[in-house]
Amino acid sequence: MSLLTCIFYSSTITTSNNSLKKIIPTALARLRAATIPPDLRKEIITHSRQRERQLGIISKPAAPALQSKLKDFYTFLKTPLELQVPLYICNSFTSDHLLGNASAFAMAHAIFMNKNKLDTTFGIIQCRLGHEATHIHHQDPSIGYIFNKAVGFKSTPPDNAIRTLIYNIIGTNDICLRTLGGHHARHAESEADRKGHTATQCFLCIEEHAQRRDEIFLEDFEEIYKNNGYLNGDELRKIALLLQQKNSICDHHKKTLIKTSS
Repeated sequence: MSLLTCIFYSSTITTSNNSLKKIIPTALARLRAATIPPDLRKEIITHSRQRERQLGIISKPAAPALQSKLKDFYTFLKTPLELQVPLYICNSFTSDHLLGNASAFAMAHAIFMNKNKLDTTFGIIQCRLGHEATHIHHQDPSIGYIFNKAVGFKSTPPDNAIRTLIYNIIGTNDICLRTLGGHHARHAESEADRKGHTATQCFLCIEEHAQRRDEIFLEDFEEIYKNNGYLNGDELRKIALLLQQKNSICDHHKKTLIKTSS
């Protein structure tokens, strides 16, 4: 989960204009590939740390083994070193309704995992790490902030300089930024699921998480997951099948299979 999902959740977004639908994929691709100006990146990181404090998150750095696994995902995704952020474990989680029930989420300066939800399988944790690493790789938290600045915060008018920056990147000023932001939020979660699960390079890891996703889609947060682009269990199993056909399996599950067969 990215913080941008919470920003755009429950906003009704409709796109009846066919030309707008055609613009959106190209616009989002350009934004993700863009280099964010240093001053703006510094502003984003500062704001991200402030949000951490506002949300009441109390955390500590994750153990070296988990940090190493996150690094493996960055390597697989070819995430530039300057974009990589560390992993933290939340001892005291946010009271925010959506984030407070998240297993993990990405902010511009760090990835956070919920300590209360670490008591699960190896595969599920791997899939969560892959998902959040993909958010960081695509600069999703930063883009979420940029969209908010462009359309204006609750009590702050739109930032015209950032609005112009977006226009220059996407090559047009004839687009509804709030609509584009909403599409980015959903697209980001869908892409984080697809690329993040593929990055595990293990069909058994994905199968474990697919079973958990089946359960989640039957729980209270079913609509949040559906409306924000997350893949359901069957969609994850399709990714697992592709990896299984390549006999792609992680070292952890290789050892597990050896123990089971001996």
